Amino acid sequence: MNSWHADDLGADFDAEFDAEFDALHGDGLSDLAGHAGDGAVFGTAEFYDEATLNAGPTAPSSAGSDRIDALVSGATGVQFAALVAFTQPLLERYGFAQHEAYDLAAAPEDADDTVVTLLETARLLWAFFSLDRAGRDAQRTTLLTHCYGPDADAEAWEDFADLLSVMEDAWESMSAATREDAEATDAATLSFDTLIDTTADSAFDPGRECDARALFALPLLDDPAVQADPTRFEAALHRADAYWTLAQQTDRADRLAALLPTLASSPAELPALHAEAQQMLARYDDLFND
Repeated sequence: MNSWHADDLGADFDAEFDAEFDALHGDGLSDLAGHAGDGAVFGTAEFYDEATLNAGPTAPSSAGSDRIDALVSGATGVQFAALVAFTQPLLERYGFAQHEAYDLAAAPEDADDTVVTLLETARLLWAFFSLDRAGRDAQRTTLLTHCYGPDADAEAWEDFADLLSVMEDAWESMSAATREDAEATDAATLSFDTLIDTTADSAFDPGRECDARALFALPLLDDPAVQADPTRFEAALHRADAYWTLAQQTDRADRLAALLPTLASSPAELPALHAEAQQMLARYDDLFND
């Protein structure tokens, strides 16, 4: 097994992010850490075998020893030193030093839950940036919902875009060979889909209205151009809510005729909005009506 060293990133790895983080506005990651809660990103034992678990610390911390074991042991398919280096921008954002992440291995019983959550988030981002551009575009909304919850607003999207920009810089600062060495562990390198699917805290339940609404609204929101424009994003959210309410009525046709002028900024928009509304009503029926 190859040994990965943080020094492989070069001396510029630390300095590149200081100015970037000074420019960041908002505090979206506080929402991210709060949403992760006790379940966090690796809340199950599916990432490691019984021997790995038994070899870990015996005293549970507030963060959960199984979560820490998964990170420190490399059970998710990324060596711990590489993951800590990649997480550095997030650690700095929250005022943590890099050694506080390394302390998880030496003293897991004293682990800070925020540090664990940031490392888990970085591992998920590692998987996200391993996707090609089309894959990232397809999974961007899934990632945001996982990190910020299903009710993320335009401000959350803006914070999320800043986060992705900074962490993409961290990703691109590593060479392909460095990433390959980092993934040279005894465990399989878990994919984005696998990490999302095995996350207890992010389990999707269409029976919950907030999750059902998020699923319903995806066609209107899952467009990078919309996500990058807070005004367009808010308008899309508004239309999604209006279509959701309309879909639950028995007299849809009459209500739609009254609704469309309230959504259009000019008569020229009415045909496109009518077509969009019909598509969303059909989507509602496909998803939720037997």
